Amino acid sequence: MKKFLIGCGVVVVLIVGVAVIGGVFVFRQFKGVGERFKNLAVQVEAIDRQFPFTPPADRLLKEDRLVVWLGVLKQHRQDGDQFGKPDPRQGGFKMAQAMMTAFPRLGEQLTQHLKAVAMSMEEYRWILGQVVGTLHSGDAQADASLKPMVSVIESQAVTPQGDRRMDNQLAMLAAPVTSQQITHNVQLLKKHEKEFLAAGSAISMDGMLMGMTQGMSARGRASRSPVVLPSAPAPAAATHAPARLAATPMPAAR
Repeated sequence: MKKFLIGCGVVVVLIVGVAVIGGVFVFRQFKGVGERFKNLAVQVEAIDRQFPFTPPADRLLKEDRLVVWLGVLKQHRQDGDQFGKPDPRQGGFKMAQAMMTAFPRLGEQLTQHLKAVAMSMEEYRWILGQVVGTLHSGDAQADASLKPMVSVIESQAVTPQGDRRMDNQLAMLAAPVTSQQITHNVQLLKKHEKEFLAAGSAISMDGMLMGMTQGMSARGRASRSPVVLPSAPAPAAATHAPARLAATPMPAAR
């Protein structure tokens, strides 16, 4: 699945390039993709409205919702596995077409999985931000017992060639977390490590997918950035930015 995602960051460049060359032909090829994105936007807005989510008052992840999220993440990973790896011999246009066709489908499938467990896309993003922000923090990376789970997160940003081409996508997913949140989340993740390791590779899809669904709902466009967890009220503990991403600007809290 991750191999399928390598190069997703240049999809827009590929599309622009072939659009200049292909003109009407390209428009016809991608017209259906645009309709899929419109349909996905409707679905995202519907589940966010049907299952409204507000972060807990204490800003601490609840175990029962983490378990539900991990179940959805596992299904999300299985959906991604079905797409396999695009063949580079197809050329840039075919690869771009495959990727742009896959992502709205993955988004639609994710939305259906969420609906089945009464979870909104907003809550999915919130939990995702907590998990990635925790495991991408310096505290977690310094804990040897967390290495398997930390490696799952860190591997999402690294291509098989060893460069960190997808680091920005990972940064989009990582929420700022306090020391209290890290300690709490680590305890939960250790308890459910097996489930996380079985499903965590799906997070490699979410850098682009969450960006694609960002602001899709009317409520989101008006009042929030749905990718990053809103900041907690100023706690006594220091807030930890994700490791190596301290300089990355985060969207304002709602």
